Amino acid sequence: MFFQHNPLREKSNTKRWEAHWWSIIMSGLTAVQFEFPSSVVQFAYFNQSTVSSHPDVSRIVSLKWIQTILVRLADYSLWQSSNEGYSWVQHFPEEPFLAFYHHKYTPDRAYAITAGKRILYTTNTGRSWHFAETPTIPNTFGQAVLHFHPESDYLIWTGEDGCSGRGENCHAEAHYSRDNGRTWKLLDTYIRNCAWARDATLFTDPSEIICESYRDKTGNQKLFQLNNPLELIEGTDYFRKKKKLFDHVVGFAKFSEYLIVAEVRDLFSPAGTPTYRSNLSSTSNRNNRLISRCLWMERTLQLACSHRQCDSFSTLVHSILRPMTDL
Repeated sequence: MFFQHNPLREKSNTKRWEAHWWSIIMSGLTAVQFEFPSSVVQFAYFNQSTVSSHPDVSRIVSLKWIQTILVRLADYSLWQSSNEGYSWVQHFPEEPFLAFYHHKYTPDRAYAITAGKRILYTTNTGRSWHFAETPTIPNTFGQAVLHFHPESDYLIWTGEDGCSGRGENCHAEAHYSRDNGRTWKLLDTYIRNCAWARDATLFTDPSEIICESYRDKTGNQKLFQLNNPLELIEGTDYFRKKKKLFDHVVGFAKFSEYLIVAEVRDLFSPAGTPTYRSNLSSTSNRNNRLISRCLWMERTLQLACSHRQCDSFSTLVHSILRPMTDL
C-alpha cells in the first residue's frame, strides 16, 4: 500500500498551494482527487495512526498505515481527512479558524484557534472535537498562541486585551490552564512570550514558567521601544513566586538541557565605541550591543559540545539574535 499527497506547486513564497490533494492506493490502482474551495495555507499529519471508517479504504488497505490530516484554507475553513486524503470533512463551516497546533508532546491532541474567545480541540486524533472557552482573543503580536507541557493538560494561552478602538492600552496577556482549557488563570500582562520551563529534555520544576515581560505595564504595547526593556522573569509555583533573571532581553530558547538567553547591554570601550562580548562560540559580532549567555537553570555554564551539536546550537542562537540586527 502506498499513499501520496500532492498539494501541487507552491506559489512564490506565500506558502500557499493549489487546492488539490491526491491519494493513490496502489493496491487497487485507485486515484482520488479532491478540490478544496480555497487554497491550502496550512496542513499537517497527526503523528499517530488513526482508523478509517470509509468502506472503500478499509477494504483495500491495512488500517494501521492510515493517518489523519488537518488542512486549513485561505478562506479560514478547517478540513480533516481520516484516510490520508481519500475523503474530507469540513469542521464547523460557520467558524473562521486562524491556525491550528498539534500538541508537542501528545500526538493525538490538536487545537484549532478561532477568531473569538474559544478553541476547538481533539484528544483522540480527530475522532471527536470539542470547544473550550479562552480568557482572551488570540494575540496579533506575532507570538505563538499556545505553549505545551509534557503533562498533556497543561497549556499556556497568549492572547490580547484592550486592542479594540484606539487601543490605548493594547497589550498581550498570558494565562495558564491545568485542565486542558476548561479553566484559566492569569500569568502576566504586557508580555511578549511565556512558556513552560519543563520539556522532554529539560527536567526542571513542572510548575516553572518563564516569561518575557515588559518593565512598564502601561500604554499600547505595539508602540513600545527600547526605553521599555523586556525583562526575563522566572516563576515557580505557576508564577506565584517570581524572580527576575535578566533586565533587558531579546529572547530566549531551549537547546537540549540548556536555556539560551540573548540579553541587551550598552557596553563601551575606552574610546567610546560599542564593544561586543560573548561566552558562546559561533555567534556573529554584527550585534555589538549584545551579550549572549548560556544558562542551565540559574548557573552560567561554558558550552561544551560536539561539532554536530554546536552547528545546531549556532543555528538556534542566530534565530534568537535576529531581532537585534537593526539596532
